[in-house]
Amino acid sequence: MNSKDKFITPGQYAQANGLSVGKVTQMLRDGLLPGEKVGGRWRIFADPAPGSSQPPVAAAPSPDPAPSQRFTVPAFSGMTYLTEQGVKTWLKSGRLKGGVNEAGQWYVDAASLELPDVRRLLRKS
Repeated sequence: MNSKDKFITPGQYAQANGLSVGKVTQMLRDGLLPGEKVGGRWRIFADPAPGSSQPPVAAAPSPDPAPSQRFTVPAFSGMTYLTEQGVKTWLKSGRLKGGVNEAGQWYVDAASLELPDVRRLLRKS
């Protein structure tokens, strides 16, 4: 693997995770994503090696909701750095637990808050 393969751009990360580039940049500034700024541009560490000196992805504290609790897409989006479209994309692909209710509205199960991919995207309260 050459050095170019070890990094991805905020745009690539945003597209792969259903986020806006602005949110990814803010996460980099807040230290929630491991990356560095080179030549005025952010680079995200794609896969830091175990034991490396690269900063780890910070896990935000997770609330402890009841297992049967559900969140609307806008509410879940507000709790995370995912856009509403990103939440729907993750639901459709199975990355989030949830579904569609009787009224045809998407919902997210509270158990999704414990998923590692979601924990690192939680907004600090």
